[in-house]
Amino acid sequence: MDRLPPEIREMILNDIPRSDWPILATVSHAWQNTVERHTFRIIEVESASSLSMAILSDAATTIRRAEYIGYIIYTVELPSHAKNPSKEVTDGTGDYLTAEDMKADNRGFTRAISRLFNILATWPKTATREGPALAIQATNPPHESRETVRNPEYAYLALEKHLQLPLLHCVHWLNTSGVENAKMPRRFEPLHIALETQVRLSKLCPNVAGVSWGFY
Repeated sequence: MDRLPPEIREMILNDIPRSDWPILATVSHAWQNTVERHTFRIIEVESASSLSMAILSDAATTIRRAEYIGYIIYTVELPSHAKNPSKEVTDGTGDYLTAEDMKADNRGFTRAISRLFNILATWPKTATREGPALAIQATNPPHESRETVRNPEYAYLALEKHLQLPLLHCVHWLNTSGVENAKMPRRFEPLHIALETQVRLSKLCPNVAGVSWGFY
């Protein structure tokens, strides 16, 4: 089976249940490479998930594996806020925020972005292809008291001013406009990122060929 052309291995892989791919990857190095090329093509990473963060971190140890990754969707999950109509500012998900709520969200967002950038900064520079596209989105999980979901209107996530982030030379496209994540429940609405923060993140990716910002 090692002598099969790569395109034939790709066709066979597409006809095999994804749950059986790990077994196929143990057959030979050729099959391991075929399986990893598909497995790591798109990685959905949740900031609160130690497992998905570990997968992202481990990719830095293998140049081949890093080259397989074409698209990273990074979801920052922030704490839920109880619905309180007496609060002044809505985050667009049915919750009304106090100044302390907004500061807490910005702290959580800042920590999650710092962790992501410090991991990606260790990635090797790929010699054979451009680096991955990176999409960053944030969300609040629904609170038990929530009654409705609305589009964000006033509250924008921002990085804390003191934060020092490394440059990401591996990223070739940056999307901070909010992406459609198939695994995110429909009531998990992406929160808006402040335009100033979007620009700041883009400047930290000197090799990007393009960016996608959200203008609200």
